[in-house]
Amino acid sequence: MNSLDFFLQITQIPRQPKKEDKIAQYLVDFAKSKNYEFYKDKLHNVIIKANNNSEKTIILQAHTDMVCEAVDKHFDFDNTPITPIINGDTITATNTTLGADDGFGVALILNILANMKKGYPNIEAVFTTQEEIGMYGAQALDCSTLKSNMLINLDSTNSNEIIVSCASGSFIQFEKEITYTKLNKDQNVYTFSISNLLSGHSGEDINKGRANAIKECIHFTSLLNDIKLIDIKGGTKDNLIPNNAEITFTSNNDINTLLEQFVSNFKNKYKNEIKASFKALKAQKDKYITNFESIIAFINEFQNGVLKTNEKNAPIASINLASINICNNKVIIRAMLRNNVQNDIEYYYNIYKNLASKHGFSFNIEHFAPLFENNENCKLKEICEKSYIKLFHNKPNILDIHAGLEGGVFASKIKDLQVVSLGADLQSIHTINESLKISSLTKLEKWLDDILLSI
Repeated sequence: MNSLDFFLQITQIPRQPKKEDKIAQYLVDFAKSKNYEFYKDKLHNVIIKANNNSEKTIILQAHTDMVCEAVDKHFDFDNTPITPIINGDTITATNTTLGADDGFGVALILNILANMKKGYPNIEAVFTTQEEIGMYGAQALDCSTLKSNMLINLDSTNSNEIIVSCASGSFIQFEKEITYTKLNKDQNVYTFSISNLLSGHSGEDINKGRANAIKECIHFTSLLNDIKLIDIKGGTKDNLIPNNAEITFTSNNDINTLLEQFVSNFKNKYKNEIKASFKALKAQKDKYITNFESIIAFINEFQNGVLKTNEKNAPIASINLASINICNNKVIIRAMLRNNVQNDIEYYYNIYKNLASKHGFSFNIEHFAPLFENNENCKLKEICEKSYIKLFHNKPNILDIHAGLEGGVFASKIKDLQVVSLGADLQSIHTINESLKISSLTKLEKWLDDILLSI
Protein backbone atom coordinates (compact mmCIF):
# COMPACT_ATOMS: atom_id res chain seq x y z
CA MET A 1 0.00 0.00 0.00
CA ASN A 2 1.01 3.62 -0.54
CA SER A 3 -0.26 6.91 0.86
CA LEU A 4 -3.11 7.13 -1.65
CA ASP A 5 -4.34 3.66 -0.67
CA PHE A 6 -4.29 4.63 3.00
CA PHE A 7 -6.07 7.89 2.24
CA LEU A 8 -8.89 6.18 0.35
CA GLN A 9 -9.35 3.78 3.27
CA ILE A 10 -9.51 6.70 5.69
CA THR A 11 -12.26 8.42 3.67
CA GLN A 12 -14.53 5.49 4.55
CA ILE A 13 -14.12 5.95 8.30
CA PRO A 14 -16.46 8.39 10.12
CA ARG A 15 -14.36 10.95 12.00
CA GLN A 16 -16.26 14.02 13.07
CA PRO A 17 -14.66 16.01 15.88
CA LYS A 18 -15.45 14.34 19.24
CA LYS A 19 -16.35 11.14 17.37
CA GLU A 20 -12.92 9.82 16.39
CA ASP A 21 -13.31 6.42 18.05
CA LYS A 22 -13.52 4.51 14.76
CA ILE A 23 -10.42 6.09 13.22
CA ALA A 24 -8.59 5.56 16.53
CA GLN A 25 -9.46 1.86 16.44
CA TYR A 26 -8.23 1.70 12.84
CA LEU A 27 -4.88 3.13 13.98
CA VAL A 28 -4.68 0.77 16.96
CA ASP A 29 -5.39 -2.23 14.70
CA PHE A 30 -2.67 -1.04 12.34
CA ALA A 31 -0.16 -0.72 15.20
CA LYS A 32 -1.01 -4.21 16.43
CA SER A 33 -0.54 -5.64 12.94
CA LYS A 34 3.00 -4.22 12.89
CA ASN A 35 3.81 -5.08 16.52
CA TYR A 36 4.41 -1.39 17.26
CA GLU A 37 4.10 0.10 20.70
CA PHE A 38 0.96 2.23 20.90
CA TYR A 39 -1.03 4.36 23.30
CA LYS A 40 -4.64 5.61 23.09
CA ASP A 41 -6.17 8.07 25.55
CA LYS A 42 -9.74 8.97 26.50
CA LEU A 43 -10.01 11.57 23.73
CA HIS A 44 -8.95 8.96 21.16
CA ASN A 45 -5.53 10.49 20.57
CA VAL A 46 -3.20 7.75 19.40
CA ILE A 47 0.60 7.55 19.64
CA ILE A 48 2.40 4.81 17.70
CA LYS A 49 6.12 4.27 18.31
CA ALA A 50 8.32 2.56 15.74
CA ASN A 51 11.74 1.76 17.19
CA ASN A 52 14.25 1.63 14.34
CA ASN A 53 17.31 1.17 16.58
CA SER A 54 18.44 4.67 15.76
CA GLU A 55 20.14 7.21 17.99
CA LYS A 56 17.72 9.81 16.63
CA THR A 57 13.95 10.16 16.97
CA ILE A 58 11.40 12.37 15.22
CA ILE A 59 7.73 13.11 15.80
CA LEU A 60 5.42 12.89 12.78
CA GLN A 61 2.04 14.41 13.60
CA ALA A 62 -1.39 14.77 11.99
CA HIS A 63 -4.98 15.06 13.19
CA THR A 64 -7.63 12.45 12.56
CA ASP A 65 -10.83 14.54 12.62
CA MET A 66 -12.30 16.41 9.65
CA VAL A 67 -14.66 19.30 9.00
CA CYS A 68 -18.02 17.78 8.05
CA GLU A 69 -19.98 19.90 5.58
CA ALA A 70 -22.49 18.62 3.02
CA VAL A 71 -24.95 19.93 0.46
CA ASP A 72 -27.57 17.85 2.26
CA LYS A 73 -27.65 19.29 5.78
CA HIS A 74 -29.01 15.94 7.01
CA PHE A 75 -26.08 13.91 5.65
CA ASP A 76 -25.17 11.36 8.33
CA PHE A 77 -21.41 11.74 8.79
CA ASP A 78 -21.54 9.31 11.75
CA ASN A 79 -22.63 6.34 9.69
CA THR A 80 -22.33 7.21 5.99
CA PRO A 81 -18.91 7.08 4.30
CA ILE A 82 -18.13 9.95 1.99
CA THR A 83 -17.78 9.16 -1.71
CA PRO A 84 -14.40 10.18 -3.18
CA ILE A 85 -14.15 10.91 -6.89
CA ILE A 86 -10.85 10.61 -8.75
CA ASN A 87 -10.69 12.77 -11.87
CA GLY A 88 -7.20 12.65 -13.36
CA ASP A 89 -4.85 14.08 -10.74
CA THR A 90 -7.60 15.41 -8.48
CA ILE A 91 -9.69 13.83 -5.73
CA THR A 92 -12.91 15.45 -4.58
CA ALA A 93 -15.96 14.13 -2.75
CA THR A 94 -19.57 13.87 -3.80
CA ASN A 95 -21.41 16.82 -2.24
CA THR A 96 -19.40 16.73 1.00
CA THR A 97 -16.05 17.79 2.35
CA LEU A 98 -13.29 15.36 1.37
CA GLY A 99 -11.42 15.19 4.67
CA ALA A 100 -8.06 15.58 2.96
CA ASP A 101 -7.54 18.01 5.83
CA ASP A 102 -6.03 16.09 7.51
CA GLY A 103 -6.55 12.64 6.03
CA PHE A 104 -3.54 13.08 3.76
CA GLY A 105 -1.29 13.60 6.81
CA VAL A 106 -2.57 10.49 8.55
CA ALA A 107 -2.09 8.52 5.32
CA LEU A 108 1.50 9.73 4.85
CA ILE A 109 2.48 8.73 8.37
CA LEU A 110 0.87 5.31 8.02
CA ASN A 111 2.77 4.81 4.78
CA ILE A 112 6.05 5.59 6.58
CA LEU A 113 5.20 3.20 9.41
CA ALA A 114 4.18 0.49 6.95
CA ASN A 115 7.44 0.79 4.99
CA MET A 116 10.13 1.54 7.58
CA LYS A 117 13.59 1.74 6.04
CA LYS A 118 17.00 1.17 7.49
CA GLY A 119 18.39 4.64 8.04
CA TYR A 120 15.15 6.19 9.28
CA PRO A 121 15.18 7.61 12.81
CA ASN A 122 12.84 6.15 15.39
CA ILE A 123 9.33 7.39 14.64
CA GLU A 124 6.91 8.77 17.20
CA ALA A 125 3.66 8.98 15.21
CA VAL A 126 1.15 11.24 16.94
CA PHE A 127 -2.47 11.28 15.77
CA THR A 128 -4.58 13.91 17.53
CA THR A 129 -8.31 14.60 17.73
CA GLN A 130 -10.70 17.54 17.80
CA GLU A 131 -8.25 19.76 15.90
CA GLU A 132 -10.97 21.35 13.81
CA ILE A 133 -12.87 22.65 16.84
CA GLY A 134 -9.93 23.98 18.85
CA MET A 135 -7.06 21.46 18.99
CA TYR A 136 -8.50 19.94 22.15
CA GLY A 137 -6.90 16.56 21.51
CA ALA A 138 -3.39 17.98 21.23
CA GLN A 139 -3.90 20.20 24.26
CA ALA A 140 -5.04 17.24 26.39
CA LEU A 141 -2.36 14.84 25.17
CA ASP A 142 0.22 13.58 27.65
CA CYS A 143 3.51 14.37 25.88
CA SER A 144 5.75 13.00 28.62
CA THR A 145 6.46 9.82 26.67
CA LEU A 146 7.66 11.72 23.59
CA LYS A 147 11.45 11.84 23.44
CA SER A 148 12.14 13.84 20.29
CA ASN A 149 12.84 17.59 20.04
CA MET A 150 11.86 17.64 16.34
CA LEU A 151 8.31 17.56 14.99
CA ILE A 152 6.99 17.51 11.43
CA ASN A 153 3.33 18.47 11.33
CA LEU A 154 1.62 17.20 8.17
CA ASP A 155 -1.35 19.53 7.95
CA SER A 156 -0.63 22.40 5.56
CA THR A 157 -1.97 22.96 2.08
CA ASN A 158 0.87 23.37 -0.39
CA SER A 159 3.57 20.87 -1.34
CA ASN A 160 6.00 23.66 -2.27
CA GLU A 161 6.14 25.12 1.23
CA ILE A 162 7.79 24.71 4.58
CA ILE A 163 5.71 26.36 7.29
CA VAL A 164 7.93 27.74 10.05
CA SER A 165 5.35 29.59 12.17
CA CYS A 166 1.59 29.71 12.65
CA ALA A 167 -1.05 31.94 14.20
CA SER A 168 -2.77 31.58 17.52
CA GLY A 169 -6.53 31.08 17.57
CA SER A 170 -8.89 32.63 20.11
CA PHE A 171 -12.43 31.25 20.11
CA ILE A 172 -14.63 34.08 21.40
CA GLN A 173 -18.30 34.08 22.37
CA PHE A 174 -20.44 37.21 22.74
CA GLU A 175 -23.82 36.96 24.48
CA LYS A 176 -26.69 39.33 25.13
CA GLU A 177 -30.04 38.86 26.86
CA ILE A 178 -33.01 39.79 24.71
CA THR A 179 -36.67 40.53 25.35
CA TYR A 180 -39.64 40.52 23.00
CA THR A 181 -42.51 42.90 22.23
CA LYS A 182 -45.75 42.03 20.45
CA LEU A 183 -46.02 43.15 16.83
CA ASN A 184 -48.84 45.23 15.44
CA LYS A 185 -51.01 43.18 13.09
CA ASP A 186 -50.59 45.63 10.20
CA GLN A 187 -46.80 45.21 9.96
CA ASN A 188 -45.32 43.24 7.08
CA VAL A 189 -42.80 40.56 8.03
CA TYR A 190 -40.09 39.20 5.72
CA THR A 191 -37.23 36.73 5.86
CA PHE A 192 -34.16 37.60 3.81
CA SER A 193 -31.60 34.84 3.22
CA ILE A 194 -28.18 34.50 1.61
CA SER A 195 -26.72 31.12 0.68
CA ASN A 196 -24.06 29.41 -1.41
CA LEU A 197 -21.29 31.92 -0.75
CA LEU A 198 -17.70 30.83 -1.40
CA SER A 199 -16.88 30.59 2.30
CA GLY A 200 -13.44 29.14 3.07
CA HIS A 201 -10.93 28.73 5.86
CA SER A 202 -11.14 31.61 8.30
CA GLY A 203 -7.35 31.97 8.38
CA GLU A 204 -6.01 31.01 4.97
CA ASP A 205 -8.89 32.60 3.03
CA ILE A 206 -9.63 35.61 5.23
CA ASN A 207 -7.68 37.96 2.94
CA LYS A 208 -9.32 36.82 -0.30
CA GLY A 209 -12.22 39.25 -0.21
CA ARG A 210 -14.94 36.66 0.34
CA ALA A 211 -18.34 37.75 1.57
CA ASN A 212 -19.49 37.07 5.12
CA ALA A 213 -23.16 36.06 5.02
CA ILE A 214 -23.95 37.44 8.48
CA LYS A 215 -22.48 40.85 7.74
CA GLU A 216 -24.28 40.95 4.39
CA CYS A 217 -27.66 40.18 5.99
CA ILE A 218 -27.21 43.13 8.30
CA HIS A 219 -26.07 45.22 5.33
CA PHE A 220 -29.36 44.42 3.57
CA THR A 221 -31.33 45.82 6.51
CA SER A 222 -29.45 49.11 6.18
CA LEU A 223 -31.41 49.69 2.95
CA LEU A 224 -34.69 49.55 4.85
CA ASN A 225 -36.56 52.19 6.83
CA ASP A 226 -38.05 51.68 10.27
CA ILE A 227 -37.42 47.95 10.64
CA LYS A 228 -37.82 45.73 13.68
CA LEU A 229 -35.57 42.68 14.05
CA ILE A 230 -37.37 39.41 14.77
CA ASP A 231 -34.71 36.72 14.23
CA ILE A 232 -31.25 36.23 12.80
CA LYS A 233 -29.11 33.14 12.34
CA GLY A 234 -26.15 32.11 10.25
CA GLY A 235 -22.82 30.34 10.10
CA THR A 236 -21.90 26.90 11.37
CA LYS A 237 -18.26 26.67 12.49
CA ASP A 238 -15.76 29.01 14.11
CA ASN A 239 -13.05 28.32 11.53
CA LEU A 240 -15.32 28.76 8.52
CA ILE A 241 -16.30 32.03 6.84
CA PRO A 242 -20.12 31.84 7.02
CA ASN A 243 -21.65 31.04 3.66
CA ASN A 244 -25.30 31.30 4.68
CA ALA A 245 -27.46 33.41 6.95
CA GLU A 246 -31.01 34.67 7.24
CA ILE A 247 -32.68 37.56 8.99
CA THR A 248 -36.38 38.08 9.75
CA PHE A 249 -37.69 41.61 10.19
CA THR A 250 -40.60 43.97 9.71
CA SER A 251 -40.68 46.41 6.81
CA ASN A 252 -43.11 48.51 4.82
CA ASN A 253 -40.60 49.07 2.02
CA ASP A 254 -40.78 47.69 -1.51
CA ILE A 255 -38.72 44.59 -0.73
CA ASN A 256 -38.35 43.35 -4.30
CA THR A 257 -36.90 46.65 -5.51
CA LEU A 258 -34.47 46.79 -2.60
CA LEU A 259 -33.48 43.16 -3.18
CA GLU A 260 -32.59 43.94 -6.78
CA GLN A 261 -30.53 46.92 -5.63
CA PHE A 262 -28.74 44.84 -3.00
CA VAL A 263 -27.95 41.97 -5.40
CA SER A 264 -26.58 44.38 -7.98
CA ASN A 265 -24.33 46.05 -5.43
CA PHE A 266 -23.25 42.67 -4.03
CA LYS A 267 -22.24 41.33 -7.44
CA ASN A 268 -20.24 44.46 -8.20
CA LYS A 269 -18.39 44.15 -4.90
CA TYR A 270 -17.88 40.36 -4.85
CA LYS A 271 -17.24 39.35 -8.43
CA ASN A 272 -16.08 35.83 -7.50
CA GLU A 273 -19.26 34.98 -5.58
CA ILE A 274 -20.89 33.57 -8.70
CA LYS A 275 -22.98 30.90 -6.91
CA ALA A 276 -24.49 33.25 -4.35
CA SER A 277 -28.27 33.13 -4.05
CA PHE A 278 -30.68 35.52 -2.36
CA LYS A 279 -34.32 35.31 -1.28
CA ALA A 280 -36.77 37.67 0.39
CA LEU A 281 -40.06 36.02 1.33
CA LYS A 282 -43.05 37.01 3.46
CA ALA A 283 -43.15 35.42 6.91
CA GLN A 284 -45.60 35.05 9.78
CA LYS A 285 -44.36 36.27 13.19
CA ASP A 286 -46.10 37.93 16.14
CA LYS A 287 -43.26 39.50 18.14
CA TYR A 288 -39.96 41.30 17.65
CA ILE A 289 -36.78 41.73 19.69
CA THR A 290 -37.29 44.77 21.90
CA ASN A 291 -33.56 45.65 22.17
CA PHE A 292 -32.72 44.79 18.57
CA GLU A 293 -30.98 48.09 17.73
CA SER A 294 -27.92 47.18 19.79
CA ILE A 295 -27.58 43.82 18.00
CA ILE A 296 -27.60 45.45 14.58
CA ALA A 297 -25.22 48.18 15.76
CA PHE A 298 -22.82 45.60 17.23
CA ILE A 299 -22.62 43.65 13.97
CA ASN A 300 -22.35 46.82 11.90
CA GLU A 301 -19.43 48.06 14.00
CA PHE A 302 -17.76 44.64 14.20
CA GLN A 303 -14.60 44.99 12.13
CA ASN A 304 -14.49 41.66 10.33
CA GLY A 305 -11.64 40.21 8.25
CA VAL A 306 -7.99 41.25 8.15
CA LEU A 307 -7.00 43.57 10.99
CA LYS A 308 -3.25 43.88 10.40
CA THR A 309 -0.74 42.88 7.73
CA ASN A 310 3.04 42.52 7.61
CA GLU A 311 5.49 44.13 5.19
CA LYS A 312 4.51 41.53 2.55
CA ASN A 313 0.83 42.46 2.93
CA ALA A 314 0.08 39.06 4.47
CA PRO A 315 -2.40 39.01 7.37
CA ILE A 316 -0.94 38.75 10.86
CA ALA A 317 -4.13 39.61 12.74
CA SER A 318 -7.70 38.85 11.67
CA ILE A 319 -11.13 37.99 13.01
CA ASN A 320 -13.94 35.92 11.53
CA LEU A 321 -17.52 36.71 12.57
CA ALA A 322 -18.41 33.03 12.41
CA SER A 323 -21.95 32.43 13.61
CA ILE A 324 -25.03 33.96 15.19
CA ASN A 325 -28.03 32.28 16.80
CA ILE A 326 -30.85 33.15 19.17
CA CYS A 327 -31.46 30.59 21.88
CA ASN A 328 -33.24 30.74 25.25
CA ASN A 329 -33.77 34.51 25.03
CA LYS A 330 -30.12 35.15 24.26
CA VAL A 331 -28.36 36.18 21.09
CA ILE A 332 -25.10 34.24 20.83
CA ILE A 333 -22.36 35.36 18.45
CA ARG A 334 -19.13 33.45 17.95
CA ALA A 335 -15.93 34.71 16.35
CA MET A 336 -12.37 33.49 15.85
CA LEU A 337 -9.46 35.87 16.35
CA ARG A 338 -6.07 34.91 14.88
CA ASN A 339 -2.68 36.45 15.65
CA ASN A 340 0.83 35.73 14.43
CA VAL A 341 2.36 38.10 16.98
CA GLN A 342 2.12 37.12 20.64
CA ASN A 343 2.29 40.70 21.90
CA ASP A 344 -0.71 41.78 19.78
CA ILE A 345 -3.22 39.34 21.24
CA GLU A 346 -4.24 41.35 24.28
CA TYR A 347 -4.58 44.52 22.17
CA TYR A 348 -7.26 42.95 19.99
CA TYR A 349 -8.98 41.35 22.95
CA ASN A 350 -9.46 44.84 24.36
CA ILE A 351 -10.89 46.21 21.10
CA TYR A 352 -13.63 43.58 20.93
CA LYS A 353 -14.18 43.55 24.67
CA ASN A 354 -14.88 47.29 24.52
CA LEU A 355 -17.16 46.89 21.50
CA ALA A 356 -19.10 44.19 23.32
CA SER A 357 -19.45 46.34 26.43
CA LYS A 358 -20.65 49.31 24.37
CA HIS A 359 -23.59 47.30 23.05
CA GLY A 360 -24.39 45.26 26.14
CA PHE A 361 -22.75 41.98 25.12
CA SER A 362 -20.62 39.78 27.33
CA PHE A 363 -17.15 38.81 26.06
CA ASN A 364 -15.77 35.37 26.83
CA ILE A 365 -12.69 33.57 25.45
CA GLU A 366 -13.98 30.02 25.19
CA HIS A 367 -10.72 28.48 24.04
CA PHE A 368 -7.20 29.44 23.01
CA ALA A 369 -4.81 27.61 20.68
CA PRO A 370 -1.19 28.85 20.89
CA LEU A 371 1.03 29.98 18.04
CA PHE A 372 4.57 28.88 17.28
CA GLU A 373 7.08 31.47 16.14
CA ASN A 374 9.80 31.29 13.53
CA ASN A 375 13.05 29.87 14.91
CA GLU A 376 15.88 31.14 12.70
CA ASN A 377 18.19 28.40 14.04
CA CYS A 378 15.84 25.49 13.32
CA LYS A 379 17.98 22.60 12.03
CA LEU A 380 14.89 20.66 10.99
CA LYS A 381 13.90 23.48 8.64
CA GLU A 382 17.39 23.36 7.08
CA ILE A 383 17.15 19.59 6.57
CA CYS A 384 13.74 19.92 4.90
CA GLU A 385 14.91 22.77 2.67
CA LYS A 386 18.12 21.02 1.54
CA SER A 387 16.17 17.85 0.80
CA TYR A 388 13.62 19.74 -1.30
CA ILE A 389 16.33 21.46 -3.35
CA LYS A 390 18.13 18.15 -3.93
CA LEU A 391 14.99 16.33 -5.05
CA PHE A 392 13.07 19.00 -6.97
CA HIS A 393 15.86 21.37 -8.09
CA ASN A 394 14.32 24.57 -6.81
CA LYS A 395 13.76 26.24 -3.47
CA PRO A 396 10.64 25.72 -1.37
CA ASN A 397 8.77 28.69 -0.02
CA ILE A 398 9.54 29.30 3.65
CA LEU A 399 6.36 30.70 5.15
CA ASP A 400 4.71 32.04 8.25
CA ILE A 401 0.99 31.24 7.92
CA HIS A 402 -2.12 32.89 9.28
CA ALA A 403 -3.77 29.65 10.32
CA GLY A 404 -3.54 27.50 13.39
CA LEU A 405 -1.43 24.36 13.50
CA GLU A 406 -0.99 21.90 16.31
CA GLY A 407 2.74 22.59 16.21
CA GLY A 408 1.96 25.58 18.42
CA VAL A 409 0.42 23.31 21.06
CA PHE A 410 3.36 20.91 21.01
CA ALA A 411 5.87 23.78 21.12
CA SER A 412 4.15 24.97 24.30
CA LYS A 413 4.45 21.49 25.84
CA ILE A 414 7.90 20.27 24.74
CA LYS A 415 10.92 22.40 25.61
CA ASP A 416 13.09 23.63 22.69
CA LEU A 417 10.95 21.77 20.16
CA GLN A 418 11.85 22.37 16.50
CA VAL A 419 8.66 22.51 14.42
CA VAL A 420 7.91 22.62 10.71
CA SER A 421 4.72 21.86 8.82
CA LEU A 422 4.55 20.29 5.36
CA GLY A 423 1.49 19.80 3.20
CA ALA A 424 -0.15 18.40 0.12
CA ASP A 425 -1.84 20.54 -2.53
CA LEU A 426 -5.33 21.12 -1.16
CA GLN A 427 -7.98 23.53 -2.36
CA SER A 428 -11.13 24.86 -0.67
CA ILE A 429 -10.60 23.04 2.62
CA HIS A 430 -13.52 23.08 5.06
CA THR A 431 -15.99 23.31 2.14
CA ILE A 432 -17.83 20.91 -0.13
CA ASN A 433 -15.40 21.92 -2.92
CA GLU A 434 -12.37 20.54 -1.06
CA SER A 435 -9.85 18.77 -3.32
CA LEU A 436 -6.49 17.00 -3.15
CA LYS A 437 -3.86 16.68 -5.88
CA ILE A 438 -2.72 13.05 -6.04
CA SER A 439 0.67 14.00 -7.50
CA SER A 440 1.37 16.18 -4.46
CA LEU A 441 0.81 13.16 -2.20
CA THR A 442 3.35 11.18 -4.24
CA LYS A 443 5.73 14.14 -4.07
CA LEU A 444 5.40 14.31 -0.29
CA GLU A 445 6.08 10.58 0.03
CA LYS A 446 9.37 11.09 -1.78
CA TRP A 447 10.26 14.25 0.16
CA LEU A 448 9.41 12.82 3.57
CA ASP A 449 11.39 9.67 2.80
CA ASP A 450 14.50 11.74 1.99
CA ILE A 451 14.05 13.97 5.05
CA LEU A 452 13.95 10.93 7.34
CA LEU A 453 17.05 9.46 5.71
CA SER A 454 18.81 12.83 6.17
CA ILE A 455 18.17 13.30 9.87
